[in-house]
Amino acid sequence: MNDNLYIDWKHMPLVSVADKMHSKAPFIHADRLLDFHVLIYVLKGHISVVENKQEYIIEERNLFFLKSGVHHYGIHPTAPDTSWIYIHFYLDDPDENLPEFKPYTSHIQEQEFSKNSYNYKMKVPKFLKLNSGNTIENKLFNIVEMFHSSNPLRGAYMTPLLYEILINCCNEENKEHTCNYDEKIYKIIQYLETHTHEQFNAADLSNTIYLRYI
Repeated sequence: MNDNLYIDWKHMPLVSVADKMHSKAPFIHADRLLDFHVLIYVLKGHISVVENKQEYIIEERNLFFLKSGVHHYGIHPTAPDTSWIYIHFYLDDPDENLPEFKPYTSHIQEQEFSKNSYNYKMKVPKFLKLNSGNTIENKLFNIVEMFHSSNPLRGAYMTPLLYEILINCCNEENKEHTCNYDEKIYKIIQYLETHTHEQFNAADLSNTIYLRYI
């Protein structure tokens, strides 16, 4: 079973609940099957949860996604004095025929985007280890604050905020797994973009990005 979330570029997630929790006493995660996805971000301590027969230990500054329709439960207690942010949200699966976006997909700059420019999907990482001071944490607090506000449009505000977080998660995953080969391809594309109106010069390209085989 595929327990990863996917987002596409045309549809945004819908927030159900966003809140910050704190538990002084250890507890075991509930045994349940949900019809919505769950984002968990641990601020302090750790949380243990099993999904699809695999246990995950979510520690401080770890971000984790539980997928709708996949059975999850706890087998080990959380650490004492654990605090975390959680978001319940709805997100439909993208069309399976949509191509998956890559860092250099359709990267050549154009004057405008067409509708087809948005026909992509991206896999959201299941588990992320974030650094201290990461921007995602601040955005999560912003969603919680908006959820508890009296703004009648808070639902409409939370939707793009969560979508931005999901995109940021995809971007963090790309940073972690981008190999030197992909980085070189990306640099070649960037070079070609900035020299689109010039005659191609292989020697200049080689010198610019240190390609020894051109």
